[in-house]
Amino acid sequence: KNKGTREAILGLRVILEKQIERQKITYMAFIDLEKAFDSINWTSLFKILEETKIDFKDRCILYKIYEEQETTININTTTVTARIQKGVRQGCPLSPALFNVFIEKAIIVIKHWLEQKEVEVKIGGVLIAMLRFADDIVVFATSEKDLQAPLNVMNFTFKEYSLEINSAKTKTLVCYKKNVSSINITLENKEIIQVDHFKYLGSIITDNGKSFKEIRSRIGQAKNTFLKKRKILTSKNMNIATKKRLIKTYVWSVALYGSKTWTINKKEKDMLEALEMWCWRKMQRISWTDRRSNEDILRTIDEKRTLIDIIKRRRWQMIGHTLRHGDELHSIIIEGMIEGTRSRGRPRMRYISQIMQDAGVTSYREFKNMANDREKWRSHLLRNIY
Repeated sequence: KNKGTREAILGLRVILEKQIERQKITYMAFIDLEKAFDSINWTSLFKILEETKIDFKDRCILYKIYEEQETTININTTTVTARIQKGVRQGCPLSPALFNVFIEKAIIVIKHWLEQKEVEVKIGGVLIAMLRFADDIVVFATSEKDLQAPLNVMNFTFKEYSLEINSAKTKTLVCYKKNVSSINITLENKEIIQVDHFKYLGSIITDNGKSFKEIRSRIGQAKNTFLKKRKILTSKNMNIATKKRLIKTYVWSVALYGSKTWTINKKEKDMLEALEMWCWRKMQRISWTDRRSNEDILRTIDEKRTLIDIIKRRRWQMIGHTLRHGDELHSIIIEGMIEGTRSRGRPRMRYISQIMQDAGVTSYREFKNMANDREKWRSHLLRNIY
């Protein structure tokens, strides 16, 4: 609970934001485990379940689910039946939980090594070695050398648990506000490719820590989504209210994935507002050459500009939920400080500062106290952001 994709994406973005603010370079490796769910050894899994003190009756039920699994292989007219002896069941709601229990043993060994070497990012005095959501793992380091060492340890440790790191899909990324030189990271003499951006849990993370590339990508995906269903969304046989609901449900949900974690500047805000008007113009089949103002179109369809307000509202709800119920790690990431000095000039807008600005709150203490009171938090949302 409270450890979904949104928390993982937000945690990563805030870490990079704070590192850049204090003029620190962040070295990252995005680990890809080859056929992770299919590689789990059952004997090791049930041994780990026993060591984890899972109730005997529950283990028996799980064993019965797995013990007599078979698959049928058809080649032309030949049919062969084979016993399945490893891997968790695809599509089973228990599989992610079983995988997490299994991989946690390996992660504990890796974390213990990292904590001894102190190669991780430090926030609020706490060393943060990695972020993990199921088999999506990000490893942090403060130098090229400190990134190579944990990768070697992870590779060795995972092999002991019948897991393999896919060197072709594993990527490295160096994040700083200025361009940095290339790094040379290898895994079993195979070079790990360095990239300038990486799609982590469906959200693009860039080497400058900004959300621009992700927002531009989301806008493009939203437009493609609209165009795939343009016959319906621009139909004259459907009333405007229904088409508006379809656009907000079908198109905007694509555009706003991960928007709770965005820090948006003026240019990006204009891009999102332009997408909003693009949808309404397309819906009404109004060309730019018709010379109709945005305000006129909004009046015609009885609509207001709401896309940016939706993002503000979602961020407010997200941070309130995180501050009230978030686990210790995410609270440290959001509230902790990083040692170092700020650079000269105007600083970047911070995620928390942006939300406070949206809501008209000037004191973080007031902000935190408000978050702890759910009703007060909601009433402030209704009064200042809706």
